[in-house]
Formats: sequence, C-alpha cells, structure tokens
Amino acid sequence: MKKKLLVFLDELFYTTDGKEYKSKFVSAIFFKKFKERYADEFEISFAFPVDSGNIDDFSVKIQTDEFDVYPLEGWYNIISFYKSYFKNKKNIENLVSKLAHIDAVSVRVPSPAGLMFGNLMDQKGKKVIYKVVGDIKEAYVNYKAPLNIPAYLISQYLYKKELKQNGTFLTVGSELYDRFRKVHDKTYFFIDSLIENKDIKQPKENLSDPIKILYVGRLLESKGVFFLIDAIDSIIKEHNLELHIVGFGKDEDMVKDKVAKYSFIKFHGKISDREELNDIYKGSDVFILPTINYPEGFPRVILEAWTNGLFAISSRVGGIDGLAKDRENILFFTPGDKEGFLKILTQFLEDKKLQNKLKDGIKQVQEDITFGSYADVFYNALREN
Repeated sequence: MKKKLLVFLDELFYTTDGKEYKSKFVSAIFFKKFKERYADEFEISFAFPVDSGNIDDFSVKIQTDEFDVYPLEGWYNIISFYKSYFKNKKNIENLVSKLAHIDAVSVRVPSPAGLMFGNLMDQKGKKVIYKVVGDIKEAYVNYKAPLNIPAYLISQYLYKKELKQNGTFLTVGSELYDRFRKVHDKTYFFIDSLIENKDIKQPKENLSDPIKILYVGRLLESKGVFFLIDAIDSIIKEHNLELHIVGFGKDEDMVKDKVAKYSFIKFHGKISDREELNDIYKGSDVFILPTINYPEGFPRVILEAWTNGLFAISSRVGGIDGLAKDRENILFFTPGDKEGFLKILTQFLEDKKLQNKLKDGIKQVQEDITFGSYADVFYNALREN
C-alpha cells in the first residue's frame, strides 16, 4: 500500500477556481518531481495558504486532478500570520482533524504556521519531517526600528521552538546542521535541488575576454548588489571585466541609476524564462553572491552556477558553508569586507593554478547536487523508523 505524504508549505498560492493553484515560489516543484520518481510508493498532497486571484508570473502550478489540496485562508508573512493568529490557529487545527489518513508530513520552516502544524501532527502520532531552509535566528537583522525589536523577539522565539520540535530535520549548510544535530540525532544535510544530470556543464578551460561576472538575485542592499558594483568599479582599470546583473526588487531603480553611470554593467532585469537565464549562466565565467547580512539558506543560485560550470565567489553567510568548501569549489570572503573581497577576486583572476583547483572541485561537487541525490535523502528520511 502506498504511503501518504502531506507537504505543508508556508508559501502563498493563488487560485481562481479551487482546481488550479499557482505560486511564484518553487518549493512545490521538488515534491512534484519526487512523486514522479517514487509514484509506486507514495501519494502526495499539499496544504498551503491561498488567496483568490490569478498570477501570470508563476513558478509552479498544482492541480487538483493530480494532487489533493488542502487550502488555508491566506497569510502573507509572519507578521500577517500573527495579526490573525487565533483564526489561523483554528484553521490549522481544523486541517489536522481531516488528516487521520496521512502517514507523514513534510513541513518547511522557519514558519510559525509550519511549527504549529508539525507539532499538532506529531501529537497525532504522525511522522514529521522538518525542512529547515534558513536561519530564523538572524532574520531580525533586516528590520529597522521600530520593527527590529519585535522582529528580534519573534525570531528568537521561533528559533527556540524549532529546536524543541520532535521529528526528523533536513538542514542546509554546516552551521544549521551542527545546531540541530546537537539536539536531534535524526538530522541530515539536504537541499531541495531540481538539477538533473543532463543539465550539468563542464567548467570552462579559459576565462572569457572580457571576463564576465554574474549576479543573480533580489535587488536589495542587504543582498550586496551595491557592494558588488562599487567593488568591481574600483578594479575595472586593472582588469577587463563585465558585470551582468539579473534580478528585481525594491532597490531596482537605484541599480538602474548605477547602470546608467557605468559602461561595464549589463542589466538584464527579471528573467522568468529558464532557457534564457541558463544562456546567461553559460555565457558567464564567475558567479558572485555578495550578501551582506541576509539570513541565507543554501542559495539555489550557487547550485545553478555550479551546474553551468561557473566559478563561484561568495560571502560566508547562512547555510552556504558546508557543501561549499573554501578554495576547493568556491572562494569565501567576510560579508561586507570590500578589501578582502577584492584581494580574493584579484588572486582568482591572476592565479591559473587556483582556477584549475577550483575547476576540479566544481566537477566533484556537481556529482552531489542533483535532484536524484537529495530525493534519495528525503526518501530515506521517510522510510526511517
């Protein structure tokens, strides 16, 4: 008999008819692929917050002719969840009462709704797997006064609550893994990778001329996009570089102002077409993640860079350290340290031996970052007693 898995995602979906649900977030894609891989062993259903309406720019579509869906009245973020706390709590309790037939649940955290749901399902004797995708302990750093104080209190509360949950924990990065492993034996390294073996490209033998540096991500100051622009500008006279920027966000207009001043920047804006984005990856040499104070999990963009054979340079934040190993398959620098970043970047540009060592490391890590590798981790977690 097939095992019944319910996936609880604290990510907003939209629907117009209650039969088709769309979201700009991508987490559900892993489970759609997981169902295809293990269709003979598992039935999968979904629960997520829902709002009415349609979105054209979506990343995933869940249809009720393929999956059972348990929609919850939508909340948009942690603050909106707590504003209607008692109503949301009642809705989650009502959901749990309908799930006696479920064998196991997967819960994506950090999320107050997810922690509440997981705890209630654990009380019902169900297997609970928590996917810890980010460091809620540090989430408050992105809030300014007066919201920084309640954000700090909520983040610390949720972090302590995470550690106290019963279940299996799938964590990104060595830091989160070490924290949860001290408390829970059933803790495993995990990334919800969507990469297939056919997607992997070999690293380039030689850098381009000009050398193409790529940034893909949200256009926010905390993500380091302005740090990166200013740093590249300071060495552009010594090295023939192009900086390609892909993304969107609240600081997009400021980025465009910078682009207008510097000829070495190529701004692509938001790219939703996967083939178009892959073409930009394949045409680049070095991917840089310059995050300053953002609580990263393991950024999907680093996996995409490795998949396309790019060298990677990143600030050492969140869950990046672990699968990524300094001076083996990536180069790390201290967040916000412009001098340290430029020293590492310059050494990379001028040191062929270092480039060759990184190429070997990228080829090795490419073997471990596919969907199949992490689907097996999730499968074993489900089957574990």
